[in-house]
Amino acid sequence: MLVLLLLLLDPAQARDSRQDFCKELCSEPGRICGLGASGNCTELCLRYPSSGECMAWPFDMLPEYESVPGPRNLVVTPLDVNTNGLDAINITWQPSGDAIRCLKGFTVIVVEMSPASSSICHQIILGFNVTLTHEDNQKWSHTVRDLRPGTSYGITVRSLPSRRPSDGDDDSVLIQKYRTRPCESIPGCKTKPGPSRWNPPQPTATSVGRTVTIRARTARQFNIRTYNLYLGKPTGNIPYPNIISMTQKNLSLKDSTRKYFQNTFRDVPPGQYTLQYSVDARDPYRSYPVPFTVTDWIPDDMSVQQSCRNVTVEFEGPTRGYNLSTCNVTLTRKSYPERTWIRSVIFEKNVSVVFVNLKPDIYAVKVASPFPDAFPVKEKIIEVTDWVPRKQDINVKVKSVNVRVGRGRSGGRSRSRSSGRSSKPRGRSSRGGRKKETRVRLTFPRPEPRLKYGYSEFYLYYGKDPSSMERQTVPRPAEENWNNVTVVLKDMPGGIQFFQVSAPYDDAQRSELLMSRVPRRSRPRGRKNRNNRRRRRKQQRNRSEGGNEIAE
Repeated sequence: MLVLLLLLLDPAQARDSRQDFCKELCSEPGRICGLGASGNCTELCLRYPSSGECMAWPFDMLPEYESVPGPRNLVVTPLDVNTNGLDAINITWQPSGDAIRCLKGFTVIVVEMSPASSSICHQIILGFNVTLTHEDNQKWSHTVRDLRPGTSYGITVRSLPSRRPSDGDDDSVLIQKYRTRPCESIPGCKTKPGPSRWNPPQPTATSVGRTVTIRARTARQFNIRTYNLYLGKPTGNIPYPNIISMTQKNLSLKDSTRKYFQNTFRDVPPGQYTLQYSVDARDPYRSYPVPFTVTDWIPDDMSVQQSCRNVTVEFEGPTRGYNLSTCNVTLTRKSYPERTWIRSVIFEKNVSVVFVNLKPDIYAVKVASPFPDAFPVKEKIIEVTDWVPRKQDINVKVKSVNVRVGRGRSGGRSRSRSSGRSSKPRGRSSRGGRKKETRVRLTFPRPEPRLKYGYSEFYLYYGKDPSSMERQTVPRPAEENWNNVTVVLKDMPGGIQFFQVSAPYDDAQRSELLMSRVPRRSRPRGRKNRNNRRRRRKQQRNRSEGGNEIAE
């Protein structure tokens, strides 16, 4: 009958009637009447919650439900109480002044921030008929015990009632992070720390090339055989590097009882790194990071020398620790960077590489490890030049000499082979004549420095026309300690002659033009001239005798 009457009423009157009906049924002390969102009175009487462990919160079924903003001024302080070696904290806060009349209590949640986390949840509930006012804005506090020493926790204080998740962001919560004290700072904490509480000392790291060796202390008191090695990159905060890889090191039973263990990282690219390690346990302590730098091998010293147009690169090979068998030697022409020569050299104790037939220019010589990203690189600059003699160092002398020409067969006597007596000369003996010849003697000094310009020959250019001169190859003297090069040009024609000297290359730069005057030859006075003079004198006598006969 009551249900039929409720159906005949409008919705607002029906809801008030159902609320009154629920209150009549929930007449027992400590119970409240709850209605669902649809207004169905399915769970008519709800027991009012009490302080203690967290339980489902029933107030969101009340029609006068309103969320309360989160608390403020959250403070966490340690407590010195006897908790069997565990830590204890006191949490204080203040409720928000907004909607304080609707505040029914708080929920305190303490969660361990570790992979195998545990949590503690406690709720603080106001009395059934207690309603706070703005004058009741005092501090609240709660004590949490049995917390692990040296562990990070997340502490959450939530106001009740809180906002439904469907209504938007939850603004009824205040969260803070806290780390408990270490065991030695807690009174009565005498328990032996476990492996995860072992604080490993800082290891040592040694790098040779791209191989890094770590030497670290073992936790043999805990019989630990597995360790975690953390390779990282340094950041602005030194104790907290950026971890790029983690490697597990498993020790044998014999090695785990030793004081130290070692591990080797190979093929680590050049750069700055940090190394840490810890035992393989839940949330272990890590060692303080040790910084180190990885660099590739480069020779300590490198010699680059020029010999003629060849460049010789010499250096010492690496030690065995680098585990390298080859290296790259690169020669680059500065004016033409695309002209690059790369030699892959097999290591010996002393390495020598020769680049031949180079054009005069500036070159960069680089020696590096055989990796595409090798760093650093040993580099030297060398300028390849040709020897160019100075004009004032070239000495030219012109001299006329008498040369014997036209010598016939010898008219001397010879002894007969058969009789052993001397025989008379046979045949005619012709007289040899002499003529004058102009010779040019050209001298220039030995190039300096001798190791750089150790040429085996030189080029000499000469002629009357500077644009088209003849070239003559002049070998260097055969003596070991020679100082000057001398060349003699025979039977030089008279007139002005030009001379130049250069290194023995077609494109080598020549010395400045040196000009010298060679005297012209005088006509020789021989037998033919005497005969002509005799003939002329005879003709003159004949003319004079003929003239006398006519006169008579």
